[in-house]
Amino acid sequence: MSADLLLGYVSFAPGMLGIKACVALIAGGIFNHFGRGQATGRAFGVQLIGGVAAEAFMVLSYFFYEVVLLCVGIACENIALAAQELGLGSVIVGLPKKVFLSDRGAHCCAKFGFPEGYCFSIAIAVGSNTGTKEAHPIGEGKVNLVL
Repeated sequence: MSADLLLGYVSFAPGMLGIKACVALIAGGIFNHFGRGQATGRAFGVQLIGGVAAEAFMVLSYFFYEVVLLCVGIACENIALAAQELGLGSVIVGLPKKVFLSDRGAHCCAKFGFPEGYCFSIAIAVGSNTGTKEAHPIGEGKVNLVL
């Protein structure tokens, strides 16, 4: 994880920390449950099985974290940058995901024409600015302004 932080891959650090903690829990849990107090040969076999199970979890978790979570964000960022280059504005919207996870999620997926097995992850709105508007005043009791 320190390599991620020091070499500029900060977006990977939270996932790395969580995944490595789970790997340790899986390997330790398997050994604690099946291998504690066993003869050396059997304990080695249990360690090997625990290590393989934990590493399999790590590989699948890295794949999920990188492909499902990070790539969606990177794709949206690239769309936003391309829109800016074309003179358009964009806004990345993630909050609608709560609607798709609610009781009406299946209805919303059908209404928007999502293929079977697909779900909402994130949206990006791209368009041109047709007017100007003054910024809303900051609500003193509602917003913490950090400078």
